[in-house]
Amino acid sequence: MNKLLTVLLLFLPLTGVLAADNGDVMDVREIDRLRPDSTYKLIWEPHLAKWTDKHLVCCYGVDAGGRHIYVYKDNANREGLWYKTKVSGDAWSIPIRFYQENNRNSYPTLVEDKPGEWIAVWDSSNSPDKKRTAIRFGRLKVE
Repeated sequence: MNKLLTVLLLFLPLTGVLAADNGDVMDVREIDRLRPDSTYKLIWEPHLAKWTDKHLVCCYGVDAGGRHIYVYKDNANREGLWYKTKVSGDAWSIPIRFYQENNRNSYPTLVEDKPGEWIAVWDSSNSPDKKRTAIRFGRLKVE
């Protein structure tokens, strides 16, 4: 029994040293991974929310086209949102209007529903003078 206890005591400090080499985050787990036969090419931008005391919800984007989508504001007032797309190795597309109304908008979270069709949710407002008073939901088709 002494040998087993000694091994455990020596092992515990060693695991602490190994964990420090990877950073301070503990209990790291992989919750999803693209399979080699997957039609999707990318997983990106995860978001986490607490659903109940015992449940978390994680949502993230996957893209069948291997595309990057960049959504950005057109000016400091965030009245309009525009997007560009890019396939790895190619140049960015020309700017395309994502959403514009006489209000303020923040960057959306996008999740691909079907190849080339994205569900979007973002915070917005009902006035150009107020920030973040509404949540908007929509669909985006990317050719």
